Amino acid sequence: MSSTVPRNSKAHNVPPMTKRDPITGHREGCHGIVFIHGLSGSARSTWGPMIDQLGQDRDFDSFQFASYAFPTVKIRLPFTERMAKIQELSSALDTLIETDLSDCSEITLIGHSLGGLIARHYIISSILNNKKLLVKNLLMYAVPNTGASIASWASHVSIWHYHLKQLGKNSDIIDRINEDWVRMDVEKKISALYIASTGDKVVRSDSAFPFIGMQNTRTLNAFGHSDITQASSPQDVRYKILKKHLIGKLIPHSSGPSKALRSINTQPDRTQSGDPLFDIYDIADKPYYVVRSQDIYAKEVVSNNCLWVHGASGTGKTALLRHAILEKELKLIHMSLGGAGKIDATSALRYICVEFSELQGLDIIPPTEASTYDLVRYFKKAVLNSNSQIGLLIEEISFAPDNEAARFCEMIWLLSSSLSSNQDTNGRLVLTISSLHDPSADESAFSDKMKERVSTVEIGSWIEQDIRKLIDVIDRTRNDKLDNFSKNLIVDAANGSPRFVKLVFRQLQSTFAEGASFTDVLSRVSRENIR
Repeated sequence: MSSTVPRNSKAHNVPPMTKRDPITGHREGCHGIVFIHGLSGSARSTWGPMIDQLGQDRDFDSFQFASYAFPTVKIRLPFTERMAKIQELSSALDTLIETDLSDCSEITLIGHSLGGLIARHYIISSILNNKKLLVKNLLMYAVPNTGASIASWASHVSIWHYHLKQLGKNSDIIDRINEDWVRMDVEKKISALYIASTGDKVVRSDSAFPFIGMQNTRTLNAFGHSDITQASSPQDVRYKILKKHLIGKLIPHSSGPSKALRSINTQPDRTQSGDPLFDIYDIADKPYYVVRSQDIYAKEVVSNNCLWVHGASGTGKTALLRHAILEKELKLIHMSLGGAGKIDATSALRYICVEFSELQGLDIIPPTEASTYDLVRYFKKAVLNSNSQIGLLIEEISFAPDNEAARFCEMIWLLSSSLSSNQDTNGRLVLTISSLHDPSADESAFSDKMKERVSTVEIGSWIEQDIRKLIDVIDRTRNDKLDNFSKNLIVDAANGSPRFVKLVFRQLQSTFAEGASFTDVLSRVSRENIR
């Protein structure tokens, strides 16, 4: 994995007179642009012509450019270099930004094909982990946001080629990115532009533009998948569309009062106003959180045991765990294993160990053959390296076969026992897990010993009383209040789903609902709420 910073551009260096913010360490007015290539591309071959145009444009004199490069080939031969997964490439992009662009107060990511998916995954991971989101702009050239059919076919030819496997149609990681993108309202936090071409035989517009009714799209004419980034002059439409999108968004304005930006860490931002329609719960959303009986139980359990919640999607499992952790004022670390697919227990523990260690500033890569006891020792070392009590939330674990969940519980029991037996680590880590599958379903595998350390609880459909509370909490924030008849219609249609309720209110406040009747909005949400 490597990164390159082009030196042929006069826009490379940050102006020496920019002032550094005393809180964040960022330079005022310093803007970074990161170019990310795609499958079988490279920093120079994919983005060289575009960077050359930017380097000659005086409007971008104060910008700092970087290219994110990684090994990739179209066809991987047996016994050749392994292709990293999108999740790994996203993590390495985070490292690049924190090292090479640490001075910048705002960043634009520009991705081609696979590069756009890496950028989207990075943005989602930053939000999940409550990091200060420096990315303000995302431009995507020919990105297969719903997968590419040719990649699905090629993945059968090239063995263990993760780039091809993850770029294919019905890819778990792409589905997860799209679901999280909507669930987190990412485009309320950043400006995104989706670009496709009529001449692209690899990524069609219906894949480049993943959502119905999108307004932030541009279609170019005749360019192929590879040359959609090859701008040849300042008048080239491929360059003009990039510059037009950035002008007025990142071109530095006249100086004004500086804002105190939040430090990059995993703590919640306690100064921001909350969102009544939140999907990723933060402490600022507390006025809009409906406390239920499950929350009272969760708050009690996380003080002593590992809490594993399970149940159908859209019932508020993740919000419940985040609420329990933040109420205890712990340092929240949120991990998602949704893109890993079905994995065995040892692989899951190893992945969590590596991610957790990196977040603690440790360079720990356990060998693939590491035993459970080895992984527990690695994990313990990472906990010791933390200077605060941590609430670790792990969601979307999917095991294969299902009895691997019970094996994972055994590992959690071993980890919990090891941490509690040492006075330096006892009470330092609160572990919470969310999944669709009930780990205690196999009673013969889920022993009484494990129940001492791992408490499981099912989060099912909400009762009518709680759904009505949620509707009232949200409706109080609106100017156009709902009447009781409309509220009753939502209750009946929601069928106990808080996600459905929030989707209805999102539709009511969107431009797509203008002129539509209330029943039309309910019908639309019912059709789209397939999960």
